[in-house]
Amino acid sequence: MLFSPSLETKKQFVAWLVKNYSLPRRETLWILNYLLNHDLMLKHVHFVEDALETPRGMVLVSNVPADESFIFCKDGHTYTNPEQAFHDLRLRGQGECYISLGCAEAYRLMLAFGVLEDNPYANKEIEVSREVEDELSNFEVELLALSIERAIDKALETGDKETFYRLSKKLEEL
Repeated sequence: MLFSPSLETKKQFVAWLVKNYSLPRRETLWILNYLLNHDLMLKHVHFVEDALETPRGMVLVSNVPADESFIFCKDGHTYTNPEQAFHDLRLRGQGECYISLGCAEAYRLMLAFGVLEDNPYANKEIEVSREVEDELSNFEVELLALSIERAIDKALETGDKETFYRLSKKLEEL
């Protein structure tokens, strides 16, 4: 679990975004500047992955056409107009808000600035591919075989024929 960043850390990150992150819509910059100037609101902002999986989230995308650069979701509804989000922030300033960046280096950036938090709404189930499951199964069989071989060696050393035959049969079944 990631930690909760300080207000000052969030401010530094948002200031960096305003200065360096290429956002095609000026309204998105208004939102960031508004957050910079309202500490109480910024306290309730969380920088996460997959903000669209939250009840109230924004995704800021750089280097794309303006109409694709902003996504705001609220209670299952999706909007692409930053003014809608700006209005919502002003009305529900103390409600939790989650922000993601839509760029290849988003995770690295948020981690480097120390603002990345766990998304409590993200689906954390990991899909394990069939190939990985097969590898794990094979590894398990190999470990079991190794364990049986060691037990067979011990049975031979002690002259325990019954255990030797039983374990040999078990090893063949693998």
